[in-house]
Amino acid sequence: PRLQGRGYGSALLRVCEQLAIENGYGIFRLDVFEGNPAARGLYERHGYRYRGQIQYRSKPDDHQIYACYEKILS
Repeated sequence: PRLQGRGYGSALLRVCEQLAIENGYGIFRLDVFEGNPAARGLYERHGYRYRGQIQYRSKPDDHQIYACYEKILS
């Protein structure tokens, strides 16, 4: 949390998207813990669209539900 709001997440996301494009991917998908509003907001600000939920049963009981996001890359 002490490093939030400094642009590191946005910069990393841009690099990952560019690498995906360079390697022929047209869609970028990621999953984020439902209880992480800061990360969810970051992805939404960068054009990711919420696509639903997925459950990871291998995670602790209070961290099993994740939000799925996708972005079409250009």
